[in-house]
Amino acid sequence: MEQVQQRSQQAADQFRQGYDQASEAVRQRYEEAEEMIRERPAESAAVCFGVGMLVGVVLGLALRSR
Repeated sequence: MEQVQQRSQQAADQFRQGYDQASEAVRQRYEEAEEMIRERPAESAAVCFGVGMLVGVVLGLALRSR
């Protein structure tokens, strides 16, 4: 029973470490994206507009074929 508890604790610790690493990576990427938007607002808006148009066209074509 003690081994099961130890292994469960190890698994929980590994999960927590993985979660913390993933969370930190996401936070860093978010901050990088914010900085890029601050540095280049016009380009960022243009990219968002283009992606929105592309998604709209793809969805329109997908819904029309039904």
